[in-house]
Amino acid sequence: MMIYDTMVSLPMNIHQGVSWFGFETNTNIVHGLWSKPLSFFLDFLQEHMFNIIRLPFHMDLFMSPSAKLPNTVGPNGDLQGLTSLECMDRVIVEAGRRSIMVMLDLHSFTPDNFMAENMWYDHSHPEEDVLKMWSRVVERYASMWNVVALDLKNEPYKTTWGSRDSRTEWGMAVSRIGTHIQRNCPGGERFLLFVEGTCDSPPTPHPCFWGENITGARTHPISIPFMNKLIFSLHVSGACFSA
Repeated sequence: MMIYDTMVSLPMNIHQGVSWFGFETNTNIVHGLWSKPLSFFLDFLQEHMFNIIRLPFHMDLFMSPSAKLPNTVGPNGDLQGLTSLECMDRVIVEAGRRSIMVMLDLHSFTPDNFMAENMWYDHSHPEEDVLKMWSRVVERYASMWNVVALDLKNEPYKTTWGSRDSRTEWGMAVSRIGTHIQRNCPGGERFLLFVEGTCDSPPTPHPCFWGENITGARTHPISIPFMNKLIFSLHVSGACFSA
């Protein structure tokens, strides 16, 4: 994938990427730092030509930033005393020094709860708060050249696409969230917006994985101000996952 970012005025080619889990768990920091320095992992990725990291996170990191601290930083003494978001800043900066880009993924609302969170909101995290969170994300990272993409919600598998029910309709929600990011958040228009699918809405001839089904976009398309920033991201798992 070739993308063009006005912040660096150069086209950037995505070779291969990796999801680095941790900020979406009660560890509140990327996994592995309990045993190895941050540089160990980033140098490995650079050496093996990974040039984008998907960083899953939970919403509470941005809604209560000063209250969230990493559980352990292991040999990373320079991270001692930092909040989780300050640690995320450090991961992003150090990745950028190695020409590695970053996608931020709203994986869950609370730590370790992504399996149960199947919509873009819930009773404790209404859409209004989700929009506030994205405002904070964009405010914090719009000026960081290597943060290039936002994954709007991991596997919203209980949403619908084509039902016209505003309580469940994913395409309508993406239009609202995407418009908020691009119109109401200074710098938000520069991010690629990754949109995952539903699961069984609308019905398909064959079963879909959580986040795989985007067929509803054909008849009920998403509408955001900068459509060239919209990317569909189908989540499909391999045979080992289904076995």
